[in-house]
This record gives sequence, structure tokens and C-alpha cells, in this order.
Amino acid sequence: MRTMMLAAVVAAFTGAASAQTAPSRYAVDVSIMAKGVEVASGRTAIGEGGQAEILLTGADGQYTFTADLQPEQGDGGENRLILEAHLNHDGADLANPRLVLTRDSRALMQIGSKTGDGEHLTDGVEIKITPLAAD
Repeated sequence: MRTMMLAAVVAAFTGAASAQTAPSRYAVDVSIMAKGVEVASGRTAIGEGGQAEILLTGADGQYTFTADLQPEQGDGGENRLILEAHLNHDGADLANPRLVLTRDSRALMQIGSKTGDGEHLTDGVEIKITPLAAD
């Protein structure tokens, strides 16, 4: 009886430890703005060490967003990730941003023009990355 209880405790501990070492997953939201109006947007999920792609159709054509999320290499990068993205519009390169973020944190990148008060993006691309809850 004691052996069975000990085996159950060890199995529960092992399962919890392996769940914590699973790569983190994130939601990536992409919005394309033109003249203060969102012309295309989409969302995808990406895992640490993985890639993602979104095909967006807007009133002004088709956009393709691809992303690669990898751990930062080098000194001090143990807890940071790099999101390398590529956005094109009807086959022409539009943006190739690179975002460095702390693991399991949220990040926002805006490329383009903002309103006079600097609060809202009027023309350009907005990329948000948000951690997803573990399964």
C-alpha cells in the first residue's frame, strides 16, 4: 500500500515537472491600418521554437504574415525570446520586424504613423503577442 502511494506521488510530481518544461505558446495578433481604418487583421498561435503564418485578405489586396519565435542566443538571453516576422502585401515586402520579449510576457509593436496625440496607429502594422494558458 505504501509503495503504491509513493508511486502515485512520484507520477504526479513527474507529470507536473514535464508540464512546466513544455515550450510556451503565444497568441499573435496582426492588424494592418490605413487612413485610420483597420483594413485586415488576423490571429494565430505560435509555440516557442516554432513558426506561424496568417493569410489576410483586405479591401486593398492580400497580406501574408509569417513569424518565427526562438529563444535568444548568447549571454543573458536565457529568459528572452525573439519574434522575427515578415509581412508582405500582394507579394511585395511591407515589413520585416524583429521583437525581443521576456518569456511568458506580453509585447506590442507598432510600425507606421500615429494620430497627433500619439495614441492610435493610423497607417501601418500592429503586432501583439500574448502568452496562452497551459492546456
